[in-house]
Amino acid sequence: MGAMAQRHADAVTGAWTPGVADSADAAGAAAERLLINLGPGHPSGHGMLRLSLTLEGDRIVAAEPVIGYVHRGAEKLFEARDYRQIIVLANRHDWLSAFSSELGVVLAAERLAGIEVPPRAVWARTLLAELNRILSHLAFLSTYPPEIAAASADPGSAAPAGPGSDAGGRPGSDAGGRPGSDAGGRPGSDAGGGPGSDAGGAPEEAAAASPEAATMAAFDARELIQSVMEEISGGRMHYMFNRVGGLAAELPAGWLGRVHDVAGQVRSALPVIGAVVRGHEGFRKRTRGVGTLTGEQVRQYGVSGPAARASGVGFDLRRDEPYLAYGELAGVLQVVTRTEGDCLARFECLLDQVGASLDLVDACASRLATLPPGPLSARLPKVFKVPEGHAYAWTENPLGINGYYLVSRGGKTPWRLKLRSASFSNVQVLSELLPGSGVAGLPAILGSMFFVVGDMDR
Repeated sequence: MGAMAQRHADAVTGAWTPGVADSADAAGAAAERLLINLGPGHPSGHGMLRLSLTLEGDRIVAAEPVIGYVHRGAEKLFEARDYRQIIVLANRHDWLSAFSSELGVVLAAERLAGIEVPPRAVWARTLLAELNRILSHLAFLSTYPPEIAAASADPGSAAPAGPGSDAGGRPGSDAGGRPGSDAGGRPGSDAGGGPGSDAGGAPEEAAAASPEAATMAAFDARELIQSVMEEISGGRMHYMFNRVGGLAAELPAGWLGRVHDVAGQVRSALPVIGAVVRGHEGFRKRTRGVGTLTGEQVRQYGVSGPAARASGVGFDLRRDEPYLAYGELAGVLQVVTRTEGDCLARFECLLDQVGASLDLVDACASRLATLPPGPLSARLPKVFKVPEGHAYAWTENPLGINGYYLVSRGGKTPWRLKLRSASFSNVQVLSELLPGSGVAGLPAILGSMFFVVGDMDR
Protein backbone atom coordinates (compact mmCIF):
# COMPACT_ATOMS: atom_id res chain seq x y z
CA MET A 1 0.00 0.00 0.00
CA GLY A 2 1.36 3.43 -0.97
CA ALA A 3 2.10 6.09 1.63
CA MET A 4 -0.90 8.25 0.72
CA ALA A 5 -3.25 5.24 0.51
CA GLN A 6 -2.11 4.11 3.96
CA ARG A 7 -2.60 7.64 5.27
CA HIS A 8 -6.13 7.71 3.82
CA ALA A 9 -6.94 4.43 5.59
CA ASP A 10 -5.47 5.76 8.85
CA ALA A 11 -7.50 8.97 8.51
CA VAL A 12 -10.73 6.96 8.27
CA THR A 13 -9.88 4.94 11.40
CA GLY A 14 -8.61 7.95 13.32
CA ALA A 15 -5.00 6.73 13.42
CA TRP A 16 -3.75 9.75 11.48
CA THR A 17 -4.31 13.39 12.38
CA PRO A 18 -4.20 15.92 9.49
CA GLY A 19 -0.99 17.90 9.56
CA VAL A 20 1.04 15.23 11.43
CA ALA A 21 3.20 13.44 8.86
CA ASP A 22 5.87 10.77 9.24
CA SER A 23 9.31 12.26 8.72
CA ALA A 24 10.17 9.45 6.27
CA ASP A 25 7.59 10.46 3.67
CA ALA A 26 7.06 14.14 4.50
CA ALA A 27 9.03 15.35 1.49
CA GLY A 28 7.21 13.11 -0.98
CA ALA A 29 3.77 13.80 0.50
CA ALA A 30 4.09 17.52 -0.26
CA ALA A 31 3.97 16.79 -3.99
CA GLU A 32 1.11 14.26 -3.81
CA ARG A 33 -2.56 15.11 -3.97
CA LEU A 34 -5.39 13.15 -2.43
CA LEU A 35 -8.96 13.29 -3.76
CA ILE A 36 -11.57 12.54 -1.09
CA ASN A 37 -15.35 12.74 -0.98
CA LEU A 38 -16.74 14.25 2.20
CA GLY A 39 -20.34 13.14 2.41
CA PRO A 40 -23.14 12.79 1.56
CA GLY A 41 -23.52 10.97 4.87
CA HIS A 42 -20.23 11.74 6.61
CA PRO A 43 -20.13 12.60 10.34
CA SER A 44 -18.05 15.70 9.53
CA GLY A 45 -20.41 16.80 6.76
CA HIS A 46 -23.43 19.07 6.75
CA GLY A 47 -26.60 17.08 6.20
CA MET A 48 -26.67 15.49 2.75
CA LEU A 49 -24.12 17.82 1.13
CA ARG A 50 -21.20 16.12 -0.59
CA LEU A 51 -17.89 17.90 -1.02
CA SER A 52 -15.30 16.62 -3.47
CA LEU A 53 -12.01 17.83 -1.98
CA THR A 54 -8.49 17.73 -3.39
CA LEU A 55 -5.90 17.84 -0.62
CA GLU A 56 -2.18 18.47 -0.41
CA GLY A 57 -1.34 17.23 3.06
CA ASP A 58 -3.91 18.91 5.28
CA ARG A 59 -4.53 21.81 2.85
CA ILE A 60 -7.50 22.03 0.49
CA VAL A 61 -6.39 22.95 -3.02
CA ALA A 62 -9.73 22.38 -4.81
CA ALA A 63 -13.34 21.91 -3.71
CA GLU A 64 -16.52 21.06 -5.58
CA PRO A 65 -19.93 20.99 -3.88
CA VAL A 66 -22.01 18.09 -5.22
CA ILE A 67 -25.69 18.73 -4.52
CA GLY A 68 -29.05 17.16 -5.27
CA TYR A 69 -29.35 14.38 -2.70
CA VAL A 70 -32.44 16.00 -1.12
CA HIS A 71 -33.93 17.29 -4.39
CA ARG A 72 -37.67 16.57 -4.57
CA GLY A 73 -38.74 18.70 -7.53
CA ALA A 74 -40.61 21.31 -5.50
CA GLU A 75 -41.02 23.66 -8.45
CA LYS A 76 -42.84 21.04 -10.52
CA LEU A 77 -44.96 20.02 -7.54
CA PHE A 78 -46.10 23.65 -7.25
CA GLU A 79 -47.68 23.38 -10.69
CA ALA A 80 -49.99 20.53 -9.61
CA ARG A 81 -51.38 22.22 -6.47
CA ASP A 82 -53.69 25.18 -5.99
CA TYR A 83 -52.63 28.33 -4.18
CA ARG A 84 -53.70 27.03 -0.78
CA GLN A 85 -51.98 23.68 -1.19
CA ILE A 86 -48.61 24.97 -2.38
CA ILE A 87 -48.05 26.73 0.95
CA VAL A 88 -47.46 23.36 2.59
CA LEU A 89 -44.79 22.62 -0.04
CA ALA A 90 -43.15 26.03 0.18
CA ASN A 91 -42.49 25.85 3.91
CA ARG A 92 -40.54 22.56 3.73
CA HIS A 93 -37.41 23.33 1.73
CA ASP A 94 -35.93 25.52 4.50
CA TRP A 95 -37.27 23.83 7.61
CA LEU A 96 -35.63 26.38 9.91
CA SER A 97 -37.58 29.30 8.43
CA ALA A 98 -40.85 27.82 7.28
CA PHE A 99 -42.99 30.90 7.92
CA SER A 100 -40.72 33.13 5.84
CA SER A 101 -40.79 30.64 2.96
CA GLU A 102 -44.60 30.56 3.01
CA LEU A 103 -44.59 34.33 2.91
CA GLY A 104 -42.86 34.60 -0.46
CA VAL A 105 -45.47 32.43 -2.19
CA VAL A 106 -48.46 34.38 -0.89
CA LEU A 107 -46.83 37.74 -1.60
CA ALA A 108 -46.29 36.76 -5.24
CA ALA A 109 -49.91 35.63 -5.63
CA GLU A 110 -51.24 38.74 -3.89
CA ARG A 111 -49.22 41.07 -6.12
CA LEU A 112 -50.37 39.38 -9.29
CA ALA A 113 -54.01 39.26 -8.14
CA GLY A 114 -53.96 42.83 -6.79
CA ILE A 115 -55.11 41.79 -3.31
CA GLU A 116 -54.83 44.32 -0.51
CA VAL A 117 -53.94 42.67 2.79
CA PRO A 118 -55.55 44.14 5.97
CA PRO A 119 -53.16 46.27 8.10
CA ARG A 120 -53.34 43.94 11.11
CA ALA A 121 -52.27 41.01 8.92
CA VAL A 122 -49.34 43.03 7.54
CA TRP A 123 -48.03 43.79 11.02
CA ALA A 124 -48.68 40.27 12.30
CA ARG A 125 -46.79 38.81 9.34
CA THR A 126 -43.86 41.10 10.07
CA LEU A 127 -43.85 40.07 13.71
CA LEU A 128 -43.96 36.35 12.88
CA ALA A 129 -41.26 36.70 10.22
CA GLU A 130 -38.89 38.20 12.81
CA LEU A 131 -39.71 35.51 15.37
CA ASN A 132 -38.93 32.93 12.67
CA ARG A 133 -35.65 34.73 11.91
CA ILE A 134 -34.59 34.47 15.55
CA LEU A 135 -35.48 30.77 15.62
CA SER A 136 -33.30 30.09 12.58
CA HIS A 137 -30.34 32.10 13.88
CA LEU A 138 -30.46 30.44 17.29
CA ALA A 139 -30.38 27.00 15.64
CA PHE A 140 -26.96 27.83 14.15
CA LEU A 141 -25.70 29.58 17.30
CA SER A 142 -26.68 26.63 19.49
CA THR A 143 -24.60 24.14 17.53
CA TYR A 144 -21.58 25.38 15.60
CA PRO A 145 -19.90 27.90 17.98
CA PRO A 146 -20.13 25.61 21.05
CA GLU A 147 -18.90 22.59 19.07
CA ILE A 148 -15.99 24.51 17.56
CA ALA A 149 -15.11 25.92 20.98
CA ALA A 150 -15.25 22.46 22.57
CA ALA A 151 -13.05 21.04 19.80
CA SER A 152 -10.44 23.72 20.47
CA ALA A 153 -9.78 22.09 23.87
CA ASP A 154 -9.10 18.70 22.24
CA PRO A 155 -5.35 18.24 21.62
CA GLY A 156 -6.17 16.11 18.58
CA SER A 157 -8.10 19.01 17.07
CA ALA A 158 -5.52 21.70 17.72
CA ALA A 159 -4.13 21.93 14.19
CA PRO A 160 -4.41 25.43 12.72
CA ALA A 161 -7.58 25.86 10.68
CA GLY A 162 -6.13 28.56 8.45
CA PRO A 163 -4.06 31.75 8.56
CA GLY A 164 -3.82 32.91 12.14
CA SER A 165 -6.28 30.31 13.31
CA ASP A 166 -4.50 28.15 15.86
CA ALA A 167 -6.64 26.44 18.46
CA GLY A 168 -4.37 26.71 21.44
CA GLY A 169 -6.86 28.56 23.64
CA ARG A 170 -8.17 27.21 26.91
CA PRO A 171 -11.90 26.48 27.12
CA GLY A 172 -13.87 29.34 28.58
CA SER A 173 -10.98 31.80 28.52
CA ASP A 174 -11.07 35.22 26.90
CA ALA A 175 -8.47 37.57 25.51
CA GLY A 176 -7.73 40.07 28.18
CA GLY A 177 -10.77 39.62 30.42
CA ARG A 178 -12.88 42.30 28.74
CA PRO A 179 -16.38 41.49 27.46
CA GLY A 180 -16.25 40.57 23.79
CA SER A 181 -12.67 41.70 23.33
CA ASP A 182 -10.06 39.84 21.30
CA ALA A 183 -6.37 40.23 20.64
CA GLY A 184 -7.04 41.81 17.28
CA GLY A 185 -9.32 44.56 18.54
CA ARG A 186 -12.02 43.81 15.96
CA PRO A 187 -14.39 46.77 15.66
CA GLY A 188 -18.00 46.11 16.50
CA SER A 189 -17.35 42.79 18.22
CA ASP A 190 -18.87 43.89 21.54
CA ALA A 191 -22.64 44.24 21.74
CA GLY A 192 -22.88 46.03 25.04
CA GLY A 193 -21.96 43.23 27.42
CA GLY A 194 -24.38 42.30 30.13
CA PRO A 195 -24.59 39.64 32.80
CA GLY A 196 -22.33 36.75 31.96
CA SER A 197 -20.88 38.44 28.88
CA ASP A 198 -17.25 38.20 29.98
CA ALA A 199 -15.09 35.47 31.37
CA GLY A 200 -12.88 37.57 33.55
CA GLY A 201 -12.05 34.95 36.14
CA ALA A 202 -15.08 34.51 38.41
CA PRO A 203 -16.23 30.86 38.41
CA GLU A 204 -19.83 31.69 37.58
CA GLU A 205 -18.73 33.93 34.71
CA ALA A 206 -16.45 31.24 33.32
CA ALA A 207 -19.31 28.77 33.47
CA ALA A 208 -21.56 31.20 31.59
CA ALA A 209 -18.93 31.37 28.81
CA SER A 210 -18.65 27.59 28.51
CA PRO A 211 -19.84 25.88 25.31
CA GLU A 212 -22.31 23.76 27.28
CA ALA A 213 -23.92 26.81 28.88
CA ALA A 214 -24.21 28.57 25.52
CA THR A 215 -25.82 25.51 23.93
CA MET A 216 -28.40 25.13 26.69
CA ALA A 217 -29.19 28.86 26.73
CA ALA A 218 -29.78 28.88 22.96
CA PHE A 219 -31.96 25.76 23.10
CA ASP A 220 -34.01 27.23 25.95
CA ALA A 221 -34.42 30.49 24.03
CA ARG A 222 -35.64 28.58 20.97
CA GLU A 223 -38.20 26.75 23.08
CA LEU A 224 -39.53 30.05 24.40
CA ILE A 225 -40.08 31.34 20.87
CA GLN A 226 -41.44 28.00 19.72
CA SER A 227 -44.05 28.24 22.45
CA VAL A 228 -45.57 31.44 21.06
CA MET A 229 -45.25 30.25 17.45
CA GLU A 230 -46.94 26.96 18.34
CA GLU A 231 -49.69 28.75 20.26
CA ILE A 232 -50.70 30.87 17.30
CA SER A 233 -50.29 28.29 14.50
CA GLY A 234 -50.46 24.86 16.11
CA GLY A 235 -47.17 23.79 14.52
CA ARG A 236 -43.54 23.72 15.60
CA MET A 237 -41.82 23.66 12.20
CA HIS A 238 -44.30 23.77 9.30
CA TYR A 239 -46.65 26.46 10.48
CA MET A 240 -49.07 26.68 7.53
CA PHE A 241 -50.27 30.01 8.94
CA ASN A 242 -49.99 32.21 5.85
CA ARG A 243 -52.86 32.40 3.39
CA VAL A 244 -53.26 34.34 0.18
CA GLY A 245 -54.80 37.54 1.50
CA GLY A 246 -53.56 37.36 5.08
CA LEU A 247 -53.32 34.84 7.91
CA ALA A 248 -55.20 31.67 8.77
CA ALA A 249 -56.63 32.60 12.18
CA GLU A 250 -57.06 35.36 14.72
CA LEU A 251 -54.37 36.13 17.31
CA PRO A 252 -55.08 34.35 20.63
CA ALA A 253 -56.16 36.52 23.57
CA GLY A 254 -53.15 37.83 25.48
CA TRP A 255 -50.73 36.52 22.85
CA LEU A 256 -49.04 39.88 22.22
CA GLY A 257 -48.23 40.22 25.92
CA ARG A 258 -46.67 36.77 25.92
CA VAL A 259 -44.59 37.75 22.88
CA HIS A 260 -43.22 40.76 24.82
CA ASP A 261 -42.37 38.50 27.77
CA VAL A 262 -40.61 35.94 25.58
CA ALA A 263 -38.63 38.64 23.76
CA GLY A 264 -37.45 39.99 27.11
CA GLN A 265 -36.36 36.55 28.31
CA VAL A 266 -34.45 35.81 25.10
CA ARG A 267 -32.77 39.22 25.26
CA SER A 268 -31.65 38.47 28.84
CA ALA A 269 -30.14 35.18 27.67
CA LEU A 270 -28.16 36.71 24.79
CA PRO A 271 -24.99 37.37 26.84
CA VAL A 272 -24.76 33.67 27.71
CA ILE A 273 -25.70 32.55 24.17
CA GLY A 274 -23.06 34.84 22.67
CA ALA A 275 -20.34 34.32 25.28
CA VAL A 276 -18.57 31.71 23.14
CA VAL A 277 -18.60 33.93 20.04
CA ARG A 278 -17.49 37.03 21.93
CA GLY A 279 -15.13 35.73 24.58
CA HIS A 280 -13.97 32.14 24.02
CA GLU A 281 -10.33 32.34 23.00
CA GLY A 282 -10.27 28.92 21.37
CA PHE A 283 -13.33 29.63 19.24
CA ARG A 284 -12.11 33.05 18.16
CA LYS A 285 -8.69 31.75 17.17
CA ARG A 286 -10.21 28.92 15.12
CA THR A 287 -12.51 31.31 13.24
CA ARG A 288 -10.54 34.58 12.95
CA GLY A 289 -9.01 34.89 9.49
CA VAL A 290 -10.49 31.57 8.39
CA GLY A 291 -12.69 31.22 5.30
CA THR A 292 -12.47 34.88 4.29
CA LEU A 293 -15.14 35.80 1.75
CA THR A 294 -14.60 38.99 -0.22
CA GLY A 295 -17.27 41.44 -1.26
CA GLU A 296 -16.49 40.69 -4.90
CA GLN A 297 -17.11 36.97 -4.36
CA VAL A 298 -20.37 37.78 -2.63
CA ARG A 299 -21.57 39.73 -5.67
CA GLN A 300 -20.31 37.20 -8.21
CA TYR A 301 -22.07 34.23 -6.59
CA GLY A 302 -25.16 35.98 -5.24
CA VAL A 303 -24.38 35.19 -1.60
CA SER A 304 -26.88 36.93 0.68
CA GLY A 305 -28.02 37.24 4.26
CA PRO A 306 -25.65 37.44 7.25
CA ALA A 307 -22.92 35.63 5.29
CA ALA A 308 -22.86 38.49 2.75
CA ARG A 309 -23.23 41.32 5.26
CA ALA A 310 -20.21 40.01 7.18
CA SER A 311 -18.14 40.82 4.07
CA GLY A 312 -19.29 44.44 3.97
CA VAL A 313 -22.12 43.94 1.46
CA GLY A 314 -24.86 45.64 3.44
CA PHE A 315 -27.81 44.70 1.23
CA ASP A 316 -31.00 43.93 3.16
CA LEU A 317 -34.38 43.84 1.41
CA ARG A 318 -36.18 44.91 4.59
CA ARG A 319 -34.43 48.28 4.34
CA ASP A 320 -33.51 48.60 0.65
CA GLU A 321 -36.80 47.35 -0.89
CA PRO A 322 -39.24 47.39 2.04
CA TYR A 323 -42.16 44.95 2.09
CA LEU A 324 -44.73 44.12 4.77
CA ALA A 325 -44.40 46.78 7.51
CA TYR A 326 -40.64 47.25 7.28
CA GLY A 327 -41.00 50.63 5.61
CA GLU A 328 -42.60 51.96 8.81
CA LEU A 329 -39.93 50.35 10.98
CA ALA A 330 -36.98 52.24 9.50
CA GLY A 331 -36.20 53.83 12.86
CA VAL A 332 -35.99 50.40 14.56
CA LEU A 333 -34.50 48.23 11.83
CA GLN A 334 -30.74 47.74 12.10
CA VAL A 335 -28.74 46.11 9.31
CA VAL A 336 -25.82 44.39 11.03
CA THR A 337 -22.60 44.35 8.98
CA ARG A 338 -18.91 43.55 9.37
CA THR A 339 -16.00 44.07 6.99
CA GLU A 340 -13.61 41.20 7.80
CA GLY A 341 -15.55 38.53 5.92
CA ASP A 342 -14.19 35.60 7.93
CA CYS A 343 -15.99 32.91 9.94
CA LEU A 344 -15.84 34.98 13.11
CA ALA A 345 -17.43 37.99 11.40
CA ARG A 346 -20.26 35.82 10.08
CA PHE A 347 -21.05 34.41 13.52
CA GLU A 348 -20.86 37.91 15.03
CA CYS A 349 -23.34 39.17 12.43
CA LEU A 350 -25.70 36.31 13.20
CA LEU A 351 -25.53 36.96 16.94
CA ASP A 352 -26.09 40.71 16.63
CA GLN A 353 -28.99 40.12 14.24
CA VAL A 354 -30.84 38.24 16.99
CA GLY A 355 -30.80 41.36 19.15
CA ALA A 356 -31.87 43.54 16.21
CA SER A 357 -34.79 41.19 15.43
CA LEU A 358 -35.90 41.23 19.07
CA ASP A 359 -36.22 45.01 18.79
CA LEU A 360 -38.41 44.57 15.71
CA VAL A 361 -40.55 41.98 17.52
CA ASP A 362 -41.22 44.39 20.36
CA ALA A 363 -42.02 47.22 17.94
CA CYS A 364 -44.46 45.07 15.93
CA ALA A 365 -46.21 43.72 19.02
CA SER A 366 -46.63 47.24 20.41
CA ARG A 367 -48.03 48.50 17.12
CA LEU A 368 -50.45 45.59 16.80
CA ALA A 369 -51.78 46.30 20.28
CA THR A 370 -52.74 49.83 19.21
CA LEU A 371 -54.39 48.98 15.88
CA PRO A 372 -58.21 49.06 15.79
CA PRO A 373 -60.04 45.73 15.51
CA GLY A 374 -60.28 44.33 12.02
CA PRO A 375 -59.86 41.21 9.93
CA LEU A 376 -56.59 39.31 9.55
CA SER A 377 -57.37 38.19 6.00
CA ALA A 378 -59.03 39.51 2.87
CA ARG A 379 -62.16 37.70 1.69
CA LEU A 380 -61.49 35.42 -1.29
CA PRO A 381 -63.80 33.28 -3.43
CA LYS A 382 -64.02 29.60 -2.63
CA VAL A 383 -62.24 28.75 -5.89
CA PHE A 384 -59.38 31.23 -6.05
CA LYS A 385 -57.73 31.93 -9.41
CA VAL A 386 -54.84 34.26 -10.13
CA PRO A 387 -55.20 36.45 -13.25
CA GLU A 388 -52.94 35.77 -16.21
CA GLY A 389 -49.55 37.39 -15.91
CA HIS A 390 -46.30 37.12 -13.98
CA ALA A 391 -44.88 38.56 -10.76
CA TYR A 392 -41.73 38.26 -8.68
CA ALA A 393 -41.67 38.48 -4.90
CA TRP A 394 -38.48 38.28 -2.89
CA THR A 395 -38.03 38.41 0.85
CA GLU A 396 -35.14 38.74 3.28
CA ASN A 397 -35.29 35.26 4.76
CA PRO A 398 -33.09 34.27 7.72
CA LEU A 399 -30.51 32.61 5.44
CA GLY A 400 -30.64 35.33 2.77
CA ILE A 401 -32.71 36.34 -0.24
CA ASN A 402 -35.58 34.01 -1.10
CA GLY A 403 -37.49 34.74 -4.31
CA TYR A 404 -40.51 33.36 -6.15
CA TYR A 405 -41.18 34.03 -9.81
CA LEU A 406 -44.84 33.24 -10.46
CA VAL A 407 -46.34 32.81 -13.94
CA SER A 408 -50.11 32.36 -14.16
CA ARG A 409 -52.34 31.39 -17.10
CA GLY A 410 -55.45 32.41 -15.16
CA GLY A 411 -56.02 29.09 -13.43
CA LYS A 412 -56.21 27.99 -9.83
CA THR A 413 -52.69 26.53 -9.96
CA PRO A 414 -49.45 28.25 -10.97
CA TRP A 415 -48.41 27.65 -14.56
CA ARG A 416 -44.79 28.10 -13.42
CA LEU A 417 -43.31 28.92 -10.02
CA LYS A 418 -39.54 29.33 -9.92
CA LEU A 419 -37.82 29.41 -6.52
CA ARG A 420 -34.60 31.29 -5.86
CA SER A 421 -33.20 29.97 -2.56
CA ALA A 422 -30.48 31.60 -0.48
CA SER A 423 -28.71 28.33 0.38
CA PHE A 424 -28.00 27.46 -3.26
CA SER A 425 -25.79 30.52 -3.80
CA ASN A 426 -24.28 30.35 -0.30
CA VAL A 427 -23.06 26.80 -1.06
CA GLN A 428 -21.78 27.44 -4.59
CA VAL A 429 -19.20 29.94 -3.36
CA LEU A 430 -17.51 27.13 -1.38
CA SER A 431 -15.60 26.22 -4.55
CA GLU A 432 -13.70 29.51 -4.18
CA LEU A 433 -13.88 29.83 -0.40
CA LEU A 434 -12.41 26.46 0.65
CA PRO A 435 -9.17 26.25 -1.42
CA GLY A 436 -6.24 27.39 0.70
CA SER A 437 -7.91 26.48 3.99
CA GLY A 438 -6.93 23.62 6.26
CA VAL A 439 -9.05 20.53 6.74
CA ALA A 440 -9.47 21.52 10.38
CA GLY A 441 -11.20 24.71 9.25
CA LEU A 442 -14.04 22.88 7.45
CA PRO A 443 -16.52 22.83 10.37
CA ALA A 444 -16.15 26.56 10.98
CA ILE A 445 -16.44 27.48 7.30
CA LEU A 446 -19.42 25.24 6.55
CA GLY A 447 -21.21 26.26 9.74
CA SER A 448 -20.72 29.98 9.10
CA MET A 449 -22.13 29.96 5.57
CA PHE A 450 -25.64 29.42 7.00
CA PHE A 451 -27.35 27.03 4.60
CA VAL A 452 -29.98 24.32 4.88
CA VAL A 453 -29.54 21.40 2.51
CA GLY A 454 -33.24 21.16 1.63
CA ASP A 455 -33.21 24.84 0.75
CA MET A 456 -30.18 24.26 -1.44
CA ASP A 457 -31.62 21.28 -3.31
CA ARG A 458 -35.35 22.19 -3.33
